[in-house]
Amino acid sequence: MRRLALALLALALSACASAPPAVRHGASPLERRALQTREFEGTDVPAALSALLSTLQDDGYSIRVADAALGLVTATRDAPVEGPSVLGKVARFYLTVASYGLLRPKTPAVRELEATGRIEAREGGVRVRVSLVLRSRDEHGQTLSVEEVVEPAAYQALFAAFDRSLFLAREAL
Repeated sequence: MRRLALALLALALSACASAPPAVRHGASPLERRALQTREFEGTDVPAALSALLSTLQDDGYSIRVADAALGLVTATRDAPVEGPSVLGKVARFYLTVASYGLLRPKTPAVRELEATGRIEAREGGVRVRVSLVLRSRDEHGQTLSVEEVVEPAAYQALFAAFDRSLFLAREAL
């Protein structure tokens, strides 16, 4: 019985530990900085800050902090919660029953994507760095995990939308 309980515990934990597709582990700090940073010519910090705010709001983010003096923006939005697979649900059920309800694996009830952007002036333009972090919380609001998003496609899409916002602002559209 003890071996069965341990096997079910291992199975349940492995079923809950899969990373979402937008998160990749093992990127070095230099690789992360390269993903998160772009330079834009022919614009200034106020215009870039306005474009970043527009980009984030268009993508469903709620702005939490916007400091023009620092060129800093922090925004959040809800991310979809991926439920466990059928096998994961069965393993969790048996783990809970086998441990008499003492071991209940936590599942995220809320996932939140946080974007933090920093804009700094440089000669002839601006440098923009945006980092994305995925937070998972349980039904009581306790943080279960915090993972930095290092998927290139996420940053490419964000900076493409930012570039469009800059263009629209320049053309007064």
